[in-house]
Amino acid sequence: MFDEAMASRSRAEIEAVLAVYDFSCAKRVVDVGGGNGALLTAILNAFPHLQGTLFDLPHVIERARLLDQAGLAHRISFKGGDFLDDIPPDGDAYILKKIIHDWPDDVALKILRRCREAMAPGSRLLLIELVMPPGNDATFTKFLDLWMLIWPGGRERTEDEYRTLLESANLSLTKVIPTRSPISVIEVAPV
Repeated sequence: MFDEAMASRSRAEIEAVLAVYDFSCAKRVVDVGGGNGALLTAILNAFPHLQGTLFDLPHVIERARLLDQAGLAHRISFKGGDFLDDIPPDGDAYILKKIIHDWPDDVALKILRRCREAMAPGSRLLLIELVMPPGNDATFTKFLDLWMLIWPGGRERTEDEYRTLLESANLSLTKVIPTRSPISVIEVAPV
């Protein structure tokens, strides 16, 4: 049920990401915590040269294997695991869509360090997240920040807060790309 809710909510976000980010330089995309594979499937459909790895908890991966991946079975590999422990090292583009905001800084840092360990020198990490504007003006993102603090214990972050967190994981924020939806693509490189 959770996977269905996330997939339904994220259709517009997926389209928004594909409209602003060019995956043509990548060869293999690893969707970390990718649920049922909706984002990865859309990326592979838009970029026919790509291979993809869907990485999530083993029980999530078992369900994802049963879904019709739009004839992409020969281009998608499935790997079960825990992103707090280990992330597959075979990608040149890694995606964390709405993962980091679920966690407080200490756990988010652990996930980012696992990504850094998996990344090769030329690879990129894409955080697909809301970026909270600085200051104290009331915004939708700040309301969500409050909700994240109360519900799962995570938080929304400003660009500067992402930059600081990423630097602690030996990663460098290269750019923030806004989309037509509330989310942005935060491109990250290994230091």
